Amino acid sequence: MRKYLILAALVIAAAACRQGGAKAPAEIIADEGIDADFGLIPEQDGPRQIMLLIPNNSADTLYPVDFYTRCLCTEVHLDRRAVAPGAMQKVQVVYNPAYRGGVFMEEIQLFYAGGMMKSIVFKGEVIPCEHPVEENYPYDYGDGLHMTHSALHFGLLKAGERGDIFLRYTTEQKSTLTFEAIGPYAANLSFRNPDSGHESDSLHFRFTMPEGLAPSDTLIFKVQPYLDGKPTKEQLTIKAIGR
Repeated sequence: MRKYLILAALVIAAAACRQGGAKAPAEIIADEGIDADFGLIPEQDGPRQIMLLIPNNSADTLYPVDFYTRCLCTEVHLDRRAVAPGAMQKVQVVYNPAYRGGVFMEEIQLFYAGGMMKSIVFKGEVIPCEHPVEENYPYDYGDGLHMTHSALHFGLLKAGERGDIFLRYTTEQKSTLTFEAIGPYAANLSFRNPDSGHESDSLHFRFTMPEGLAPSDTLIFKVQPYLDGKPTKEQLTIKAIGR
């Protein structure tokens, strides 16, 4: 029993050390006309927390009531306690740098009782990291070819009606990629084969619904990709439904 009590005490102490070691968000003074600079943010480090200190330079007490930010990358935690003249309002901001490499500038609008509004701008630069190819191109066609789609579903189309879909691809090295539509409806699908030597590109596929299909009839056929003249192990599926 004594051994288990000692072990439990060690676990609790370790947890307390971890909690006590958590770093408080860096504090930055910001106001209208004074941008808050988040500095360099390595994408791989995840969200950056900053505590904005916004001075109340007016002669009146401010009562924060709400905020607005247009970017989903920004999370705002607003302290709604009254801010006396000369005091600092605290606004915690969490910026998520995922897939946002490069320089950024975002705005937070703060609203107060009585109709007053402040516009606070923060900026910084995200140092991008390398992402696994599967994150952006989830479908593996083999031989180093990855694409954003396994199927192009053009939805409900009337006879003669056209649908458009964009597909993106990437290859492990510079290769020549071509596509060949298979089956009786191949002529109804139009696209351009990529320029040779590209490792990634965006391709436009257009499908024109043929005559003779009844409403709700489903049309399915395949497109075979070729990488440097060799067919890939997976094919692209084309699908459309009569309307």
